[in-house]
Amino acid sequence: MTPKVEKHEHHVHHEQKKDSEVINDEKHEIKTHGHLSDLPQKTRQEKEALMDEGLEAIYGDHTINFEKLDRKENKLTTLLLTSIIILGVITATMWSGFFVYTKFFEPTRDKEFTLEIAMDDTIVSGQKAQIEVLYTNPTNVPVAALELDLNLPSAFRTYSFNQEPTDLDNLIWDLGSLSGMSDGKIIVDGVWIAQTPSETPVQAHATYKPGNFNSNFEEIAVTYVTTLESTLKATIEGPEEASAGQDLLYNMKIENTGEEAFEQVLINLDLPEGFYLQDSEPSLAAGGPAQWTIAHIDAGAIEEITFSGTFASNIESFQYFDATISLAIDDRSVEQATAQAYTDVLANDMTVQLVANGSSSNTSLDIGSTLRLSISLENTEDIPIEDIDILLDFQADDSIPIKWSSASLDDGTISSAGISWSFDLIESGEKILLNTSFPLDSTLGVGDADQFRIVASASYQGRTVMSSPIEVSINSQASLSTSIRYFEEDGSALGNGPLPPQVGNTTTYRVIWNIQNSLHDLENIRVSASLPPHVIWAGNATQDIGAITFNDSDKTVTWNLTSLSAGISSVNGSFSISITPDDGDIGSFIKLISGSTLSAKDVTTEQTLSRSTDSLNTDLTDDAQASRVGGIAVE
Repeated sequence: MTPKVEKHEHHVHHEQKKDSEVINDEKHEIKTHGHLSDLPQKTRQEKEALMDEGLEAIYGDHTINFEKLDRKENKLTTLLLTSIIILGVITATMWSGFFVYTKFFEPTRDKEFTLEIAMDDTIVSGQKAQIEVLYTNPTNVPVAALELDLNLPSAFRTYSFNQEPTDLDNLIWDLGSLSGMSDGKIIVDGVWIAQTPSETPVQAHATYKPGNFNSNFEEIAVTYVTTLESTLKATIEGPEEASAGQDLLYNMKIENTGEEAFEQVLINLDLPEGFYLQDSEPSLAAGGPAQWTIAHIDAGAIEEITFSGTFASNIESFQYFDATISLAIDDRSVEQATAQAYTDVLANDMTVQLVANGSSSNTSLDIGSTLRLSISLENTEDIPIEDIDILLDFQADDSIPIKWSSASLDDGTISSAGISWSFDLIESGEKILLNTSFPLDSTLGVGDADQFRIVASASYQGRTVMSSPIEVSINSQASLSTSIRYFEEDGSALGNGPLPPQVGNTTTYRVIWNIQNSLHDLENIRVSASLPPHVIWAGNATQDIGAITFNDSDKTVTWNLTSLSAGISSVNGSFSISITPDDGDIGSFIKLISGSTLSAKDVTTEQTLSRSTDSLNTDLTDDAQASRVGGIAVE
């Protein structure tokens, strides 16, 4: 049976191969001749039958379902497409609902509420002014909780309102509700006062709540007013030409050309360099600035100020006097007008120059130092000048802190008028130099002036020429002391460890800085010193005011104080340091701190003061109890 089966299988295989070859031939013939439908009808039918037989031989008599050969559809893709469609429907529904709500149901904000300021954009300071704040609600929706805040220049003088503000100090009106299709107005009358020249903002701020909203809204209106001039006017009249040393008189007028009175009018006169102010009406304090205050100027009134003086002998060419007229309002100055005059100073035949400690300008000195004055005279005429009297005048309200008995006068004579010299003749082109010195007292007592003026003058042929004055200021009496202690005055210990210092053992000491000051306030105060390499910063810093810090990189200790009032005579700062002696220190005092330095600015004289102290060691000369024990290092 087996051979038969094999033969049969061989036969089937042979037939399948044959049919396959036939199909391939047919495919080749179709490929060669074109589509199957292009063959003759009979041929096509024969060929289709042959193909069916071939397929049946290959696959048997089972029917082939070609639909099963199609690619199976992806289930995930179908699910995603379905989800997208559902979400699209939901989104479209939501947007449709939102559109309907906003179109027919949602209230809209009233954007038509307006706020406006109506006033002149250019106003003369001192003139009357009217400010109108207009607010409008042109819609049918009412406005509630309407509040208006008006911000005017602080110098504006308010006279009246068409409606009194709820808050007069801050100019706030609580207007309540405003019906639809309505408006309102706030009117403020007053006097416009502003800096000249200036551009000043006026601002109105409104908050309100529309009837169809539960939240507040706001509107802001701003306008700018230009002020170029004031109703206050000023002029200065005086000689347009003069010689140095000639007595000169000037007249200044301040006129109120407006309809409103002014109060607290300030006049500040800037004098040219080298002009010596001798007298004025109203009078001024000796040595003080050229400033006057007029309490009240009525409308249309004129106030006059006169002043007189001379130019220094070394001044020539055009010299200008500049006046500034201001109003004192709320602790500030509001400029209103300026005035200027000039005098052409002709060259003089005698020049007198004064120099204090090497400078012809103002100077400041420490108590205990020496004031050195030099007077230089030169005859610039072509002929000799005869009978010249020289005077060095010291001017102050109080006694001047000079040791007159120790003064060097270069053959001058002391009198109640000052130091004087006389010369019979000074030749043409001749120069004379007088050198003087005046030691200052080591202390400034009660009744002593801390500022005085010095002027040198030369009188001859019935005229007097003067030097430019020099202001001398006494610096504040600031001092620094440094001490190192182991014990308090009462014997209690400030330090610890062996005393005298012992090799291999640590001893701790207390460094004390003391600043004393009087006369003027100080600011930007700094005390500093350095620790030697063998000294250790032990900390525990304390100070009355300010702060003590240590910089480990350069071993510098610093005490910084922002300011120190003249009313505080003394302040202390202290810190601890320690040493551990080695064999090389035996038999000697050990240095503990470098010299200390103090720097501070005198608020009155604006000079930077410098003070210093020496370095200190373990001798502890300021500690009597420790000194008895000794400070030399031992084994």
